[in-house]
Amino acid sequence: MIDTIAPSLNPVTAIPHPTNDNSPDYTFYSDEAGDITYGGTCGSSSYKPTTSSATVDNNTVTFRNLVHNTTYSDCKISVTDNASNTSDNLSVNSFTIDTVIPTLSQVTAVPTPDNDSTPDYTFSSSEAGTITYAGDCSSTDNTSIDGNNEITFNALSDGPHSNCKIKVTDNATNESSYLDVATFIIGATTPALEEKTAVTTPTNDNTSLSYTFYSTLSGSINYGGSSGCGSSTSNASAGNNTITFNALNDGSYSDCTIIVTDASGNASSAFPVTRFTVAVPPVLAEVTAVQTPTDNNTPNYTFSSNEAGTISYGGA
Repeated sequence: MIDTIAPSLNPVTAIPHPTNDNSPDYTFYSDEAGDITYGGTCGSSSYKPTTSSATVDNNTVTFRNLVHNTTYSDCKISVTDNASNTSDNLSVNSFTIDTVIPTLSQVTAVPTPDNDSTPDYTFSSSEAGTITYAGDCSSTDNTSIDGNNEITFNALSDGPHSNCKIKVTDNATNESSYLDVATFIIGATTPALEEKTAVTTPTNDNTSLSYTFYSTLSGSINYGGSSGCGSSTSNASAGNNTITFNALNDGSYSDCTIIVTDASGNASSAFPVTRFTVAVPPVLAEVTAVQTPTDNNTPNYTFSSNEAGTISYGGA
C-alpha cells in the first residue's frame, strides 16, 4: 500500500493567554497516528512534553516548566505518520506565563466617622484585574488598574463597618490576598461622634476643662455620667466641636458621656469621654503667725486650707 498523504492537524483547545499555569495543556486533532515533533521554544528538552505519539483523535500535550513573565509565540507541533509523511507545522497560539499574584495596599482610608453613606476608598494594586468585595462593602467599581484605584462603596448602613475586604484577580487568574479595609463608622442619618482632643490629665485647672469632639451631624448636646460632667455649650455643629466642662471638684472622671441628637430626633450613642483627673492644689493662707520674739519653744501657728489633706513641713 502506498501512503503519500501527510497527517492534517487542527487546533482544538488553545492555551489561555495569559495563564498562571507554567505547565499548560494544549489540545490538537490529528487525522492520522504518528510521532509528534515539537518546534520553537517549546521544542527545548526543558519544556517539551513527554508525550511523543499522536492518535487519530484529539491529543492533549502538556508543556513543562515554562518561565514566568515570558511570552511563547513560536511553539509548533508536527506529526509524522508510519509512512514518514510529516504534517505541516501547527502553530500553537501565542501565550504568556504569569504566576505572580497582585499585591494590594491601602492608600486613603474611609474617613471615620463619616456622614457619607457611599464613601470613597483608595487602594493600590501592583496589577490590573477584577475587584472582588467581601464583608459589608460592595461597589459597582469592579476593575482595577496597575496603580492607585479610587472606588466608591455602595450605600452602607449607619454604624461601624469592620469586616470590609478587597481582592484583585489579574488576567491570568492570580488572586491577591484580601486587603482589610480599615474599620470606619457611618453616621449619615444618626450622628456619630469621635474624640479629637481629650481633656488634659491630670489637670490643676478645674475651670477650663477643654474637650474637642467630632460629630457627623449637627444637633443638641446632652451630657451624662454620674460624676456631673456638663457644659454651657448645648449645640453641636457638623464637624469639630470644642466645649468647656463646668467647674469640677478634685477627682477622677471616668464615666462622662456626650450624646448629640439631630433635628429629626435621631440620637447618637452615648459617647464616652476619655478618663481624666482633676487635681487642684490646696490653697493655704496664714491666719496667726508665731509671736516673735517668744520664750515658748513649742509655739502655735495657725493657717487656713481650702482642702483637707496631709501636712508636710520644711525648713527649720
